Amino acid sequence: MFRKMKLWCASTMLLLGAVSPVYAEQTPTPIEVYYAPLQFVIDNDVFAPHADQKGFIYEGSTYVPLRFISYSLKKAVRWDGDSYTVTVEEPSATDLVSINDYNVNTKIHSGVSKQPADTSSLNSTQIEAYKEKVNYIFDGNSKEIGADLPGFIYEGSLYVPLRFFSESVGKKIEWDAKTYTVSAKTQEAPKTEVEPAKPDTTVTTPVVTGGGGGGGGRGGSSSGGSSNPAAEAQIEGKLLALENSCRAELQAIVDKYDSKAIDGKTAIEEVKSMSAGCRSRFDAIISEGVSLNISDSVLKGYKSQFEQMQTDAYMLLLNKYGK
Repeated sequence: MFRKMKLWCASTMLLLGAVSPVYAEQTPTPIEVYYAPLQFVIDNDVFAPHADQKGFIYEGSTYVPLRFISYSLKKAVRWDGDSYTVTVEEPSATDLVSINDYNVNTKIHSGVSKQPADTSSLNSTQIEAYKEKVNYIFDGNSKEIGADLPGFIYEGSLYVPLRFFSESVGKKIEWDAKTYTVSAKTQEAPKTEVEPAKPDTTVTTPVVTGGGGGGGGRGGSSSGGSSNPAAEAQIEGKLLALENSCRAELQAIVDKYDSKAIDGKTAIEEVKSMSAGCRSRFDAIISEGVSLNISDSVLKGYKSQFEQMQTDAYMLLLNKYGK
């Protein structure tokens, strides 16, 4: 069930996005970065970003894509494009499905190379990125970050400082300058001496309870709803129909514009309006799922992936129309 929903989200939410016009009015900033041969080790597992999302070094700090570092650390992540806020938290069961699928493609099974890094061609590269002050919330707690560590939106992806991000979720960062390896390790809690348990000499009297007062443990319904495969299939069918409808609406908007000679603000406003209508219909379907007694965890999974894919959609729209 979750896999079908995930596929629906992956295709649909690339088309949908709640986009604020402010992004289209900004101008990317030229910055000098170094694309070093970086290796990333998270608790002994080796990961590498997708080829078109390489990490880079900016003014001495290593930057990596938000999704890459979050999922490598097995953390759920949300992005609020209106407030520039990244929210990191423990993943739900549904989040873990997406995280594990993503990590299948980023995990390096051959392990980390112990050979010295080849830095013969390590030169600065100028890129144009949107330089932003990003707010961070880790497990419900806001965490301040210095002005010298901005976030960068580059080619549709948000890049964040790896050390700050990893240490904020309790990892210890180590840097091997010889192999250009960044390691994030879980910090072990300090060991405490445990005193041997003393024998319990207390004499207790058994308590006898009456048998006539039934506990009422049967027959009640959970406030979270119950599993209902037939209802879930019905809702997923409506989500698929919504996908086809929204896809057609978006395609009609795209066909109106030449992306190389475009009033980006107008295009984004049209997409924003279309997206609001699709979200309204999505919410109506979810409400129907509630009435069909689909469990809260399943509905929460639908909503969670909807929000995450909206983030992806926003990044794609910014990359297409925001420059």
